[in-house]
This record gives sequence, structure tokens and C-alpha cells, in this order.
Amino acid sequence: MPVIPVSSLEDPRLRDYCDIKDADLVKKRGIFIVESPLTVRRFAEGSRFALRSVFLSERQTELITHLGAVLPADKPIYTATPALMSEVVGLPIHRACLAVGECGPELGLPALLEADTSGLVVVMEALSNAENVGSIFRNAAAFGVGAVVLDGSTCDPLYRRSIRVSVGTALTVPFTRVSSVLDALDTLRAAGYLTLALTPDASASTLAAVAGGLSAKGKVAVFVGAEGPGLTEAVLREADLRARIPMSSGVDSINVAAAAAVAFYRLQEARVPELGR
Repeated sequence: MPVIPVSSLEDPRLRDYCDIKDADLVKKRGIFIVESPLTVRRFAEGSRFALRSVFLSERQTELITHLGAVLPADKPIYTATPALMSEVVGLPIHRACLAVGECGPELGLPALLEADTSGLVVVMEALSNAENVGSIFRNAAAFGVGAVVLDGSTCDPLYRRSIRVSVGTALTVPFTRVSSVLDALDTLRAAGYLTLALTPDASASTLAAVAGGLSAKGKVAVFVGAEGPGLTEAVLREADLRARIPMSSGVDSINVAAAAAVAFYRLQEARVPELGR
């Protein structure tokens, strides 16, 4: 693992780090950016995605030493002054720590479900907010969700803000994209998953009632929609069950990531009772 000091804005080895504000890095260049020391450290320690290089402040001596111990010998660590780093990327880099990952081939839904050993999956429909997507990935990792499914209008989990908010879990929790949430619902049902749509609708069953009716280790796919509109009527209609989280008077809903966390915990507690002890 070479540590390579750089001092020129024009150094061609830093090309991957130029214009990282571009939200379409994944589509245009097949790469993604990871930022912050904690998230880069987690990326280096293990992910299904390939790490191409690291770029950090020359002052991050402790992190340089740690990464040097865990990265393969062919993964370069470029170092520079914080000022030069900000010039290269085109915006202030307060934490002065970046890495580039390679997207690689996407997993298909059947392969994703075949590899799932958790029996709990989350499906996102039309979540355009990067922070919500990142938070749901973090919640999924925290509560043992084995896979994430996203439709085409949901924010890319490899967008750098999503990765940062997920604290790197977007790089470790398996995910796939689907063109149709309804087709995904059918595939999940055929694979033995109970399809559960979260909704604030007062006519839906309570989450506690749904969880209480689950068989031990029964497989569940939780569907969540964008804040405001929620899940589409078609998904609410086709799902096996609809569930709501009861709330105090005057509050009709909570943030979608918070709702997902409540659902993951309650469902896992019901399916795997030892988790609640």
C-alpha cells in the first residue's frame, strides 16, 4: 500500500476526485465517493464494492497508519494539504478524508433474495431524499435487515451524502434496484415473503398486531414510501398486509426513516425473541 504525497492540482492520479459534487458520478463514471474518516475506515475494512484509492489530509497520520495496515498493497493512499484537497474536489473538505469506490455489476432481485439469510427485507418506493435513504440503510444494518430494494425514482444509495448518513452501511447491506415495485412485490411473495406496507392510515392494522401474528422466523418484506404521498395506492392495495404505528393525538406521521426503524425493531423482536432481551 503506497502512501503518495501530491502537491499539484493537475496531478492526473487525482482525476477521480474532481467534480465530486456531480450527483451522477455513478451513471457517468461508474464510481462513487466515500467521505469522512469513520466511513472511509469502514469501507477499507470490508465491503462488497472495490475500493480504488484513498485521498486524505497529510495531517491524518493515525488514519494513514490504520489504512496502511488494512488495505491491499495495490490500493494507493494519496495525501495532500487540506487546501489542495478542497481545490481538487471543488468544495471545502472539512473532514479531509475521501475514498473512491467502483460500482461494479448490480445484483438482481432473485439473487439478492436467494442470498438473504435474515428473512427481513425493506423496499423503498420514490424516496428522493438522500438522508432518508442513508438513514434507512443505517437502521437496516442496526436491526438485521438482510437486503434493501429500491425503485428507479429512489435516491442512489451510492450518492456520497447517502453513504455518509448511512455511516458506510450502504456499502455493506446488499441492495438492488427494480423497475417496478409491483413486480418486486410479486417476486418477494413468490419467494415466501409476507409483503407489509407501512401507512399512517387509521384503518390499517397496528404494527404490534401484525408483528404478534407472525410465525417464528417468518419472512417479511417491509414497503415504505416517500414522506407526504407515502406508498402508491397500487402497492397499498396489492400488499398482503398494511400496518400503522399508533401515535399520540395531533401527530399523524413520523419521518420515514424513523418509522422504518420502529418497524424493523418490532418485527425482529417478534420473529427473533432473543433480540428483545
